Amino acid sequence: MQNLVAQVQHYAWGLPASTSLVAKVFSSNAVNKPDADTLEKPFAELWIGTHVNGPAIVKETGKALSEELEADSTLVGDKVQAKFGATLPFLLKILSVNTALSVQAHPDKKLAEQLHADRPAVYKDPNHKPELVVALTPYRALCNFRPYSEIAAHFAGVEELRSLCSSVAVEEFEAASTKSEEEQKTALREVFSSIMKSAKGDVDAAVSSLISRISATPAAERNVVEEVVVRLSEEYPMDVGIFCPFLLNIVDLQPGEGLYMGANEPHAYLHGQGVEIMATSDNVVRAGLTPKLRDVEVLCSMLTYKMGSPAVIKHSSSDEGVTTFEGDVDEFILHRVSPASGAKVSLKGVTEGPK
Repeated sequence: MQNLVAQVQHYAWGLPASTSLVAKVFSSNAVNKPDADTLEKPFAELWIGTHVNGPAIVKETGKALSEELEADSTLVGDKVQAKFGATLPFLLKILSVNTALSVQAHPDKKLAEQLHADRPAVYKDPNHKPELVVALTPYRALCNFRPYSEIAAHFAGVEELRSLCSSVAVEEFEAASTKSEEEQKTALREVFSSIMKSAKGDVDAAVSSLISRISATPAAERNVVEEVVVRLSEEYPMDVGIFCPFLLNIVDLQPGEGLYMGANEPHAYLHGQGVEIMATSDNVVRAGLTPKLRDVEVLCSMLTYKMGSPAVIKHSSSDEGVTTFEGDVDEFILHRVSPASGAKVSLKGVTEGPK
C-alpha cells in the first residue's frame, strides 16, 4: 500500500486552522508540517484525487498520483480503465465551511464540454460534477428549489422579494398554480432569472428594507428563513443571493446524513464540516454570494427548475461495519467504514477498481 499526500485549498469561506477538520487532517498528512503563515489562512477543502488543480502526491515516490496511474493502469482496474481511462474518476474532499459558498450549480457533461471549449480559463475541464456530501458535524445547505406552494407563499408575503421581479413574471408564476409542471418550471425560471439579474441599486434597496424589517423581530422569534437571510446579509452584504433562501430549500444535516446534487441543480453550502465525493471536475457556475466571477446568464439557462423537497440520504445500504452512500452516477460510491473493535469488514466491488 502506498500513502497519498492530499492537497489543501485555502478558500476564504474556510474555517480557521484551530477548528478546521481540513487543517487537522492536512497537518497529520503533509510531508512537511504547515508553517505559521499557512496556519493563519482559512482551511476550506482537502482534495484527494488526480484533478490538476490539486493533485494528490504519492508519498513514497514524490510523484503525482496521476503519473503513477498512467505508468501502471492496473491500479485502477480493468473496468474503470475501460470507461474512464487510467485515472481516478472521482475526487474526494473534506470540507470545513465557515461562511456560505456561492449560489451555484454544476454543468452536465454536454454543457461542461461546451463551457470548457468556449472559456477554458474559467471552466478548466470538460467534465460534469455530480456530487455527494455526508455531514461530519451539523451541516446546513441550500439545495434545489422549494415546492411551488412554498415559493408562492414567499412571493405573497415578502414584498422585497416581489419587488425584484417584474409584476408580469410574478403574476404568471402565481397563476401557474393550476397549470402543468412544465408551465410552473417556465414561470419559476422567469422569476428566478429576474431576481438574479436585478440592478444593483434595486438589490441594495430590497436588502436594506428586508433586513430592517427582520431586525425588528427579536432573534429568538425569527423563523429559519429569516435566520439564514440575516446571516447571509452579514457574510455578503447587499448581495442578491440573500434572497435565495426564499426560493431554495434549507436543509439541515446531522452527522452521518447526506445530500446528493445532480447536474444543473442550484445549491449553496452554508456552514458545517463534511466529506464530499464527486466526479473529477472543478467546474462551478456561480450567481450569488461570492466575490468570484458570476455567470448569471449561464446559471439561469442551465437549471432544471425542478421543485420539491430534496431527499436527505441516511444511507443507500448498510452491512455490518460498512455504510454505503451513492448517487445515480458511475464515477463513485462512498463507503463509511466503522468496524467493531477487532472486527474485519469487506467492501464489495473494491477489487474491481475505485468505483
